[in-house]
This record gives sequence, C-alpha cells and structure tokens, in this order.
Amino acid sequence: LVFKVPVAVKLDASQSAAVWEYYVSMWDWSEAVIWLIAVSLVAAGAYFATTDIQPQSSMLAQLAPQAEEVLEIDNTFAFSFVAMGSVVLVMLFFFMKYLIYCIIGVFCLGAINVSHTLL
Repeated sequence: LVFKVPVAVKLDASQSAAVWEYYVSMWDWSEAVIWLIAVSLVAAGAYFATTDIQPQSSMLAQLAPQAEEVLEIDNTFAFSFVAMGSVVLVMLFFFMKYLIYCIIGVFCLGAINVSHTLL
C-alpha cells in the first residue's frame, strides 16, 4: 500500500515543505517479534500449568505449589471481593481529588521503605 500525500502550501522565504510517500509493508519485523513473544508466553504458561500432575521424580514437579500454599476460594470470598472492589471504585470516583494525596503518600512510604531496605 502506498499513501500519497498531495501538498499545496504557500511558502514564504522562511518556510519549507516536504512531500513523502508512506509505504506499508505486508510484513513488519516488530509484528513478528511481538507474535513470537506472545506465542512463547502462552506455550510456557500451558507447560508450567501442568506442574501439579507431573510425576514427582521430574524436575518440573518441584515447581508445583505445595498443598499448604494453595488458597481455596469459596463463594463468600468471591462475593466479598467483588463488593469491596465496587466500594473502592465508588470511593475513588467521588473522592479522587482527596484520595490522590493518600495514594501519593502510600507510594512515597513504599519508596522510603525500599530505599531503607536496599541501603
């Protein structure tokens, strides 16, 4: 595809104009890289998602979460999560002009904590 841009501009002595054609190729290398990253992430996710059903002798089974590390979610937890998320979103909608300072303060406290930990 070629996009031709006609230009009709009155030019003074201090102005200049340039006309160029934009070529759209059918294949772009950045698209190939993005596609490769996406496919590899999906494949890795599918491969590591089956770690809990692998034989215990395999190295992949060592990555599986232990039984006490798995959190079982029941209906009460799910409904309370949705309710609390809705309350927080409504609070943010009505009080954002005040809560933004609290959010900035929490980020500053987190940065101070990380700086203190690293130094």
